[in-house]
Amino acid sequence: MFLCALCLSCRKHDYHTVVIHVPEMHNKACAELVSKAVYVEVNRCRALHGEKSMSLDLRKRTVTVTYDSLNMALKNIEFAIAKVGFATDEVPADLSAVKKLPAECKSPVEASHQPEGLISNKPLGETAEPSGKSGK
Repeated sequence: MFLCALCLSCRKHDYHTVVIHVPEMHNKACAELVSKAVYVEVNRCRALHGEKSMSLDLRKRTVTVTYDSLNMALKNIEFAIAKVGFATDEVPADLSAVKKLPAECKSPVEASHQPEGLISNKPLGETAEPSGKSGK
């Protein structure tokens, strides 16, 4: 009886939603690199289950991701972002990856450039519809 109660109390998932600030993520090209890095890392650790999602906000320069903390840590996500050349508030960018960034991700944001805002709010693994196409 005790064993049954113990087994029923074990948690199988512990989902956390975190907001990660990525200061150099200033356009869609940068956001795509960050998005792919997070997607690959979360799936590598098998920390994605069901309808958990990721979103990128260019205005705030943040990535919001929901992941299973029993399968991976927040640092895994931050290091994945750093490995593609972008620093987070907690982890510096990998310098060799910074050198390989596309030109549009290396250049500073111009004062007149306004980020396009929230570019995706989709479950990890779905691809965004190409711009210019509408279903209407």
